[in-house]
Amino acid sequence: MPISPDQVMNQAGLSSKIPSSWLQQLVHADSFQNAISLLSSMWPTQPPPLTPQAQALLWMLNALKAATEAYIEQPIQYIIITNPLPLESSPIYHSTIHSASSTLGLRLGSTNFLNAQAAAEAYETKGTCDLLPDSYDDYASDHPFLAINYNRAALSAFLIIEDCDIYEELRTVHDTTLGSGNDIPRAERHDAIKAALGDIVKPPDIVLLGESTNNEVLHAVLEEVLSRPFINLNIGASKERLKMVNPLFAASRGAAKACLNCKFAKNHNGMYGST
Repeated sequence: MPISPDQVMNQAGLSSKIPSSWLQQLVHADSFQNAISLLSSMWPTQPPPLTPQAQALLWMLNALKAATEAYIEQPIQYIIITNPLPLESSPIYHSTIHSASSTLGLRLGSTNFLNAQAAAEAYETKGTCDLLPDSYDDYASDHPFLAINYNRAALSAFLIIEDCDIYEELRTVHDTTLGSGNDIPRAERHDAIKAALGDIVKPPDIVLLGESTNNEVLHAVLEEVLSRPFINLNIGASKERLKMVNPLFAASRGAAKACLNCKFAKNHNGMYGST
């Protein structure tokens, strides 16, 4: 005698544990095998095992999460990951980060946030998007800045322009031979770093067109204009703020601010509820 799907459910004692909408589908299944297949598709399954890369990242994120929660005495729900250099989009990279963070119950924001941009957030060096009069030249829109990351591994420098919270990397220098951990004579290190930073802040190549490109007056004016500093670091105006942030943690603080803004924006839109 054929066994109906509802008899299987009753004998297994599962009828009370499955929503009525699912039971209706099982009752109308045309065979025992179809009922079993449908039941298997409805039942929760274990997530796939983590890859070795995700497992290694999981241990690191878990340690950082525990240390941070112990320090701020509050649970962490959102994270943003910063990168030392611009990275190409990689499915493996994003899958690894998402797998590790979701295992810890963390909501992941940006995974392609440049350290230099995060540091700019921490130092509050970005412009005001034309909120102030044009007389405030130091805080005008289209704000260029030079971010330098110097550690034992490498010298990294980024010429970035920011306009209304939109960042664009104009030039990038990354030299692993100039890290502070490398055994290079002081004079040689000085000259190499000077050359690298000089290249990144120099004006772009200029091409003169027309029949009077050799005009002496034109050349004199170009020489006078281009001899001026290309980048205004605005050290004087932001000196007091710069003292408040340890450069070692500037990118981390900037990422935290961005994460906080992301959380408030999502809560405001009703996506995650109240905090």
